[in-house]
Amino acid sequence: MKRLAGIILGVVVALTALPTHALEGYSSPMVVPAAAFHNDGEDPSGFFFHPDGYLEANGSPVSMYAAVYLPDGATVESVTLKAVDGSDTCSAQASVTAVLDRASISSETIHQMALVSTTGASSTMQSPTDSTVFYETISNIHYRYYLRVLLCSASHHFYSVEINYSE
Repeated sequence: MKRLAGIILGVVVALTALPTHALEGYSSPMVVPAAAFHNDGEDPSGFFFHPDGYLEANGSPVSMYAAVYLPDGATVESVTLKAVDGSDTCSAQASVTAVLDRASISSETIHQMALVSTTGASSTMQSPTDSTVFYETISNIHYRYYLRVLLCSASHHFYSVEINYSE
């Protein structure tokens, strides 16, 4: 019994030594993987999840969405896209694009916070970053936040979006 009490005391001491944000599960950067995204419903068969962990379009434009939960009061510093853009042949857009948006809870107002796109056809991973973030302070009381990813070619491979922030 004393041994169990000692173990419990040790765990409590270790947990109280952790920073508050570690206990809450927050850590920068926030990585939103392809598997967290869902289709907007316009073309439900316009994409598929590849077994290697990325989203791939089937040749027609598709929009994918994922909710973003950042700590209230945090400041978004940059948004980085991880994607392979193997084609410039899409009619709607030639690049893989990620957009961080915020939507007002009390109205239909949507603000674009950051936009980042790949820069031309390449069979290797691209990691473009947008450090010019608008409306960068998170206010969960007034807004909800989400990512939009746009892709269209079967050679557009979307892996993740990283959001760097400070508290």
